[in-house]
Amino acid sequence: KRLDSHSSGSGGGGGGGFAVAIDQSGSVWGVFRQNGNFSISKSNPSGVFVSSTALPNVREDGHIRIVFDGLGSAYVVGSAASSNSTGNDLAVYKVSTDTVVLLASATYSNNTYNLNEIPFAASTDTAGNIWIAGIIQTGGTVDFNGNVTLASALWKVDMSPFPGVLSQPTTIYHGAG
Repeated sequence: KRLDSHSSGSGGGGGGGFAVAIDQSGSVWGVFRQNGNFSISKSNPSGVFVSSTALPNVREDGHIRIVFDGLGSAYVVGSAASSNSTGNDLAVYKVSTDTVVLLASATYSNNTYNLNEIPFAASTDTAGNIWIAGIIQTGGTVDFNGNVTLASALWKVDMSPFPGVLSQPTTIYHGAG
């Protein structure tokens, strides 16, 4: 298969691409939805499909990013359903860049408000920490029906204590919106 809209995400019940990134080897990674289920796929630098794996509980909010660390892992950052909260939680999925296997996943909820955490951008630093910028819903209804209040947020998922292990993120900034 080649990486295109016919083989990786469209047709047969609807779907589409939500994120794309190129790793250090030139391989192309994409997050796609097919029939309501999300997966991450890898294609070689020529666009030939290599493998894919499912991403459980991803929410279709359109704010999904793919980032890479220097240790051979890809990370998908987005929003996911969680049994711990009422809204969308910040979610991080760790995937092996060699085998395209889901290695770990975690959801993070702001326990103060327990509403929605929505990422907009993500990156890794030279230590492999994941930095995520987004918003936290601080008031209103979970479904955004009516007036809501939001706050800016910057999260750091610190990988230094245990490289490659997902840890609870630290909210660096939480300002009124």
